[in-house]
Amino acid sequence: MEGNYFFDAVGTVIELRSKVEQVYATVGQRWGNQQSPDTVGARWRSAFAKHFGSSTLAYSQPIDEEGECQRWQKIVQETFAAAYSPGLFEELWTYFARPENWRVLPDAKELIERLDQAGLPVGIASNFDQRLVGIITALLPGISTDRICYSSRIGFLKPDVRFYKKIESNFADESTRKFVMIGDHFANDVESPRRAGWWSYSRYDIGTLLDRFPRQPTD
Repeated sequence: MEGNYFFDAVGTVIELRSKVEQVYATVGQRWGNQQSPDTVGARWRSAFAKHFGSSTLAYSQPIDEEGECQRWQKIVQETFAAAYSPGLFEELWTYFARPENWRVLPDAKELIERLDQAGLPVGIASNFDQRLVGIITALLPGISTDRICYSSRIGFLKPDVRFYKKIESNFADESTRKFVMIGDHFANDVESPRRAGWWSYSRYDIGTLLDRFPRQPTD
């Protein structure tokens, strides 16, 4: 199946080696926070849903790198409340930028390799920021940096349809191929790209896609 294939990042292609709440709790303790990992996790999930919830972002305002950094600052502030400090935020920001704190999901890696073997272009389309470039470059060096598309670079957050339309316009010279999105979030990665005119699949369809792209023997 010919196409320009784009994958969501977190939860589809990569995942953290440690749980978010454990990372937040461990780093927070170094800065005086005494909340349990469970409490930190609950507060983080609430803050994340508030600032990254699909209903909030369906028609988002244009964003940039500074705005995304500020969004994460608010999430960290709301997670730690009085225990928040700029140093705490900086340590967390840096932690999530390090490739060694992430790992590639095996089925996604296999599909990416098979698509590449078939001569089909592969990229990333993620609600992330410029830290993603270093992570993907280290873990999946076969993906070209110009195909690592993230919201603070594109200017909109998924599920805003303009996120996908902007990616499509960036690769207008390849418009003869259908654009295809694969991801784990229905609103962001399945429904929204379809509204933009793309094909889309859940990350849970990766097994089916692997059947469509059998690995070719090499010499």
